[in-house]
This record gives sequence, C-alpha cells and structure tokens, in this order.
Amino acid sequence: VDDSDAEAWLNPKTLRDPEIREVYTSIQSAMEQCRRVYASTSQGLRSSLEDGLRRSEELVVVAGRAAKRSDAIRRHLDNDTPASLNNELGRLRALAERTQDETARKSFLQATDAKAKEVETYQQLQDLRDRIHAQLKLIETSLDGLSAKLVKLDASDLTEAISINDSISENVQTMTSDVQILESTYEETMQELRQ
Repeated sequence: VDDSDAEAWLNPKTLRDPEIREVYTSIQSAMEQCRRVYASTSQGLRSSLEDGLRRSEELVVVAGRAAKRSDAIRRHLDNDTPASLNNELGRLRALAERTQDETARKSFLQATDAKAKEVETYQQLQDLRDRIHAQLKLIETSLDGLSAKLVKLDASDLTEAISINDSISENVQTMTSDVQILESTYEETMQELRQ
C-alpha cells in the first residue's frame, strides 16, 4: 500500500475484494450525499458544521487506506484455502509418522510446525480482514445517518447544530482511531508474515 498516493485510496475500482469494494463505494456515496446536503444548508449552519464535515472527509481517506490494506490481505488469502493448508498439514504429519529415518522425521515435524503456524496466520488474517470489513460498514452507516442529521439540523436552530457538530466530530474521531488501530494490527501481522 502506497500511503503517499492518496488518490489511489479513493478509487474503489482498484479493490479486488468485492465486499470491500462495495462497502467503500457506499462510503464514498454516503460522503457525497453529506456534501450535497451540507452545501444546501444555510451559511450559518455550514460554518458551525464545518469541522464535522472536514473530519468526515478525513475519515473517508482513512477508510480508503483500510480498504487497500484489506485488499492486500485478500490477495494473500486467495493464494491458499484453509482446506489446502490443512491437507498439507495432514500430509506432513503422515510423512513424519511413516518414515523410519529419525533425521527425516525431525525435518517433517519441523515442516509440520511451520505449516501449523501458517494455518494459524491464515485464520488471523481472515479475522483481521473481517474486522476491517465490519469497521468499514460502521463508517458507511454512520455517514448514511450523517446526511439525515444535516437535513434535520437545517430545520433546527444553530445551538443544536453546534451540539450535533461536536457529537459528529467525536464519533468520527472514535471511528478514525478504531481504523488506525486496525491499520496498526495489519502492520504487525504483515511484519510477522515477513519473518
């Protein structure tokens, strides 16, 4: 993932994983709807909601980075299946049991241990991909709700708008932090894979 290329984060067509592509496309659509609603509100409301909208825009960028990371995980997962990994694990165990040579048995057992770690890593990557997907769904639903809040606020008073803006900013900051934690977990998992 090239973090210096922000434009690449924003193109869902580059995503291989269909679920992630779909949810990220929905995030972009929801943000676009928020922008349209925001632009149609009164100037006073726009100025009081400016920070919340800016943070929402930043969240979409963070979501794009997470989607790209999830896509990298998907590419790795697509190289194997749990069944193929477990079949190879079983084959290595059978070879270790069958051989009469102690040196060969030790080597087969070492290979068995390595394959067992690969099976475990596969599941960890699958879990991480699922967590990213769930976090992206949360961002999508939050942005969907944001445009409705903006419409409601346009019909309300400015005091409520300021209060809602603070709430929006706080919710977006929490989601951004959650996605950054996932990014950190991704980096750690990928480091382990390289070892």
